[in-house]
Amino acid sequence: MEILLIGNTDFVTKQWIEHTFPQDKVVVALRKGTESSGEDLKIIDMPDRDAVSEVFSNYEFDRIVYFSEDLTPRSERDGDLGYLRRLLHTVRNRKVQMLMVSGPESEFAYPQETDVHETSKSLMSRAGEELGLYYARTYDLEVKIVRCPYLYAPQRNGVTAYFNGLFEQAQAGELRFHERAEQRTCFLCADDLAELIYRIFDDWTADSELFHVPNVFDFTYGDLGTLIAGYFPGTKVVYGEDRPQAYPADDHELRLRYGFSPRYSLREDFPHVIEGWLKLRENKTDKYPVWDFLRSHNKWWTVLEIIGAFLLTEWLRTFTQGNSQLETVDLRLLFVVIVGTIYGLHAGVFAAVLACAGVAMSYASQGASFAPLFYDTSNWLAFVIYFVAGSVCGYVQSRNQESVRFVRDENGLLRNRLDFLRGLYQDVLGDRRQLRDQIIGRRDSFGKLYAVTRELDEVQPQKLYHTAIRIMQESLDSDSLAIFRVDNGGQFARLVAASPRFDVGSFRSVRVSDYGEIITALEHNGI
Repeated sequence: MEILLIGNTDFVTKQWIEHTFPQDKVVVALRKGTESSGEDLKIIDMPDRDAVSEVFSNYEFDRIVYFSEDLTPRSERDGDLGYLRRLLHTVRNRKVQMLMVSGPESEFAYPQETDVHETSKSLMSRAGEELGLYYARTYDLEVKIVRCPYLYAPQRNGVTAYFNGLFEQAQAGELRFHERAEQRTCFLCADDLAELIYRIFDDWTADSELFHVPNVFDFTYGDLGTLIAGYFPGTKVVYGEDRPQAYPADDHELRLRYGFSPRYSLREDFPHVIEGWLKLRENKTDKYPVWDFLRSHNKWWTVLEIIGAFLLTEWLRTFTQGNSQLETVDLRLLFVVIVGTIYGLHAGVFAAVLACAGVAMSYASQGASFAPLFYDTSNWLAFVIYFVAGSVCGYVQSRNQESVRFVRDENGLLRNRLDFLRGLYQDVLGDRRQLRDQIIGRRDSFGKLYAVTRELDEVQPQKLYHTAIRIMQESLDSDSLAIFRVDNGGQFARLVAASPRFDVGSFRSVRVSDYGEIITALEHNGI
């Protein structure tokens, strides 16, 4: 079967897919902003409606698993409902099995004495579930919904938006939770979800159903804060004052029907999560922080290069004083033109400012007063030329850079589109090749017809009848077969080939009129 994993797929890994769909072909669809696991998975990009429609026009998915955005705590990504509606609208009237995995937002209950019984996220989560059930009723889709706690994946080294934020805060020295310390956490290991999805599809029914995954582990945010602070000594942990949330108790439905119960606790998996994250951060740490700073701050590097070129220009002017030929060359103007041509408009103007400062310093070094410099307009010509040269050269360079950037971005989009279409083409070609091998390889139905036709097509004409006898013996499992040729008048049929065990006797030439079924078949051009 072909499986599509779509939505919030941050936790999906190759190991997770092998656990959930061991014998199926799985495709992972990524939206914009979704993190990739970095493993060798079949990945397709589906950022918009056109991509969704194009993918489903080339693939025939048997099962779809949609992961809601609220599986990640405090996610800031929007557009979940619109994306889900496009997906459901695309797969309507298709024979697919769709499993929607939503987060715990719609399950949370609040104390009765408070005025808040619903939140915006719980309303959106429930709206997504209702949307799936609506398409199931209207378009005969087979939809099942699983409400489960927030997901975490030890194999991904804690690479989720929520845990990344917590670890980075702790590394900075202060860890902040919106929840109270006594608030119970609500997390489910992705491996447990993999086991549940496998069992649901293994015992799939056409009825639309809603399942609740229990939160069976007693683990509070205070315990989580203590664990994180243990890996970052000196970290200050601050807890919030959010309203307490209660997750429903286990209704035992999943245990009774599928024999499922969560096995992995965040308390036990946490050392693997954070140690993997720390190792990943250690590998990314640059051994040369100065060069890392310069690579990440190109503007500062550019400023240093321009200032260095200006100092070199002033040194050359001092060194060439007294040389009649070199004094005719305005090195400051050359400096402005070169900087503007290489770095663009802003750098060209900055170089002109430095050149003007160099002229002012030259006047000061000669003991001249600045008053004639400002009041005599003829002295302004050099400053005007510097700024004009820097602006013009910089503008030309900036315009060329913008043109190059535009072409590069356009080529990037076309390249992504080409990679996307190439992936679709390769998948379609692979399916075609697989289907052809299945048809040709089978010894019944069309596979047998193809094999027989190919074998007869390669036989010499004089051996055609005897080869046909042999093929018919193998196909019909009989060793008493004969082929007769009817003359043009349709009166007699003469024996042209027979199997070795066929009793020829008086069958060398037979009268067609003695066989009524044969006459009827011949008259109606039948067999």
